[in-house]
Amino acid sequence: MNLNLSTKCPLCGFPSLTCNNNGFELHKCQNCGLVFKNYIYFQNANQEKERYDKHSTNPDAGYLKSINDFIALAIIPLQNVITVLDYGCGRIGYLGTRLADAGYRVSMYDLYYHSDKLALEKQYDLVTLVEVVEHFQNPEIEFTNLCQLIKKNGYLAIKTQFVPKELNNWWYIRDITHYCFFSDQSLLYIAAKYGLDIIYNDHIQTIVYQKK
Repeated sequence: MNLNLSTKCPLCGFPSLTCNNNGFELHKCQNCGLVFKNYIYFQNANQEKERYDKHSTNPDAGYLKSINDFIALAIIPLQNVITVLDYGCGRIGYLGTRLADAGYRVSMYDLYYHSDKLALEKQYDLVTLVEVVEHFQNPEIEFTNLCQLIKKNGYLAIKTQFVPKELNNWWYIRDITHYCFFSDQSLLYIAAKYGLDIIYNDHIQTIVYQKK
């Protein structure tokens, strides 16, 4: 890896190291540990929407199981959760629908499919981000805004693929709308920067923060 002083980390703003992987130029921040693609690969809104429109509206059994596992591990154990924001819910909003069926008061927001700005004007006991953060082009701004939507002692539950020890041929990089990839170091950085405690982390794909 070579130090690249011109490419700043979109999470913390520090210089990054550069490498090539799966045909992409990747950067790894030396301060917060975020791995991210060079900005030249970032898609515009029309390109992203075209990609997301190709996602199936009939999720397979594997996806449904992953959501049910996420609910069991990251949501059901939480205390005093009534209101939930399913942020980046996608077209079908399966997670939000499951939570509403379970008795939670759920709001949904998605930039392309559920763009109800009123959902972003109140605070929640829990904000969920399921396969969302890897799509952030500016995670610093995104996390700043999201943390304002969480009540004191409320929760932020995230599901994404965390950076593995070996990046070579990592399948998660290949999606053209995946830009940012989070390591244990970057997850700790987020906790420190935004005043959050980590209350659950499987070090694979799920983490739950609680707002101080």
